[in-house]
Amino acid sequence: MFLNAGNMDLMKTDYANNKAFFDDLKAFKEGHLYTQPFFNFNGTNIDTGICDTYFIGAIIYPDKFADVDLDAKYSEIYTTLLGVDFYQTMKNAGMGFTTLSFS
Repeated sequence: MFLNAGNMDLMKTDYANNKAFFDDLKAFKEGHLYTQPFFNFNGTNIDTGICDTYFIGAIIYPDKFADVDLDAKYSEIYTTLLGVDFYQTMKNAGMGFTTLSFS
């Protein structure tokens, strides 16, 4: 399950209020929870959408992405499209691509 990093406060509140529901979901039971930055905010941020796609691909097909340094790839994408390595700024603000746990 991929969750929007920008809505984590809402998700944590929803989880606290509906713990039994969420804990019964297969993704929660098996620890398949991930967060990624949102790519639609005051317009579509194509750079983040491309990074999201790499992240999802690496989670679903780890063998196909085993040779990809994802942090380097995200930095490359942002630098190419924005002229700066915005990924480091996002990562420092807690908007990275990570595994989640609600327990």
